[in-house]
Amino acid sequence: MARSKKDLIEAFIESINVSSDINEELFAQFMRKEKEKELDLIIQEENLKTDLTKKYMKEFFEKGEITDLGVWLTKIMAQKLSIFDDISAIKGRIFEKFQIFFDRFKDYA
Repeated sequence: MARSKKDLIEAFIESINVSSDINEELFAQFMRKEKEKELDLIIQEENLKTDLTKKYMKEFFEKGEITDLGVWLTKIMAQKLSIFDDISAIKGRIFEKFQIFFDRFKDYA
């Protein structure tokens, strides 16, 4: 998943053909689809609450920044953690995925 923005542009170019009506809306539509697909993958991989995760990510894109402050990471986790889990490491791993995702799509939000 940790692809670059360049990979997104290349994937868009590969998705069109000579008869495609290439315009900003077509590109925006492609980016929305890719963003949704990659967010769904993170949600699935980390077993997160779908609606709540999407709500928080939407807010971060609207603000133009993402932060790991607050309790949002705990709220989106569907699994219950035990005292034996390294909660800090789990939250760190999840946030790192969101940071990469955010950086990848922030210019196309």
